[in-house]
Amino acid sequence: MHEGQDPTSCFGQHPNAEISSQIADTTGLLMDIVSLQPLVVEGSPKEKTAMLLKKIKELAEIVPHAVDLGELKHKLSKDDNPLNTVLLQEMQRYNSLLGKVSKNLFDLERGVQGLSVITPDLNNVLEMMG
Repeated sequence: MHEGQDPTSCFGQHPNAEISSQIADTTGLLMDIVSLQPLVVEGSPKEKTAMLLKKIKELAEIVPHAVDLGELKHKLSKDDNPLNTVLLQEMQRYNSLLGKVSKNLFDLERGVQGLSVITPDLNNVLEMMG
């Protein structure tokens, strides 16, 4: 028990409750420390960075271009099938997804190069790549 803390018995808890709390605090602290450690790198950091940048570039090259919704609307304007409305809505979602993928790849490339901060979400993507 630390100075200034009330004993667990004041709260109607068993003295082991403090031990459990300390174990949980320690586990959380250690998990935070481990999360700050660099990824396991085989080879030099430059080789790892080059490999990641190559993968990012390859992925960026295969991301399809967004669908031209204006052209699609024009093509579908002659057909009043209700499924065309659904198709247009799905194509908007598809374009949005493609935009997010492209932006994340761009942000990830900048992060690997050290030009921007890698967010936790981008770090998850980075871990999956390596």
